[in-house]
Amino acid sequence: ITSLYGSVDLPHKVQRVHGGFCRIYKSINLGCLKQHNGDVIDRIKQRTSDDPSKRVILTGHSMGAAIACLVAYGLCIRYPELKNRLYIYLLGSPRFARQHFAEWLNTELQGRILHIMLEGDETTQSPPHYFPGWHNVGIPFLLSPHTLKQQHQRTYSGAGAKRKPKLSDTKDEFGNERHFQYWQVLRTMLAYH
Repeated sequence: ITSLYGSVDLPHKVQRVHGGFCRIYKSINLGCLKQHNGDVIDRIKQRTSDDPSKRVILTGHSMGAAIACLVAYGLCIRYPELKNRLYIYLLGSPRFARQHFAEWLNTELQGRILHIMLEGDETTQSPPHYFPGWHNVGIPFLLSPHTLKQQHQRTYSGAGAKRKPKLSDTKDEFGNERHFQYWQVLRTMLAYH
């Protein structure tokens, strides 16, 4: 369990993120290097138009959301000219970042990170509060069956401060886990984008 909740330094200004997500990102990069003779960051840059009016949009669900943020970090460091064109849409991201990384990425992308969370999805609150110091990034939006509202960041103030959702709160009307309903959100976003 210690390695699951450990953190790894990233090379620029000692940014710290969850070690498991960092290892997965590095593994993806290694596969990209072997298959395409370039890492993920270089491949995105190669496929990006030089037109400064074109956006570069990264998205991911759950672990993929954390990976999308690590890719955005790499793009900001290696290709700072892309920073103002970069947007990130996170769907149900776990808390994978230490405070400094979360603040740095939020500042660099200046409100262009949207974190959409479904009401009742516990993944967005993991690791749990008894493993302190983990943060989400972006502007959080809570999506319930009838509303979409900007969620204010909660601060944890001791044992019992946050009600643990009932099992019925984490499932939709068909008994499916909330965390696996984001495909409907993504499909809707793509239809209107």
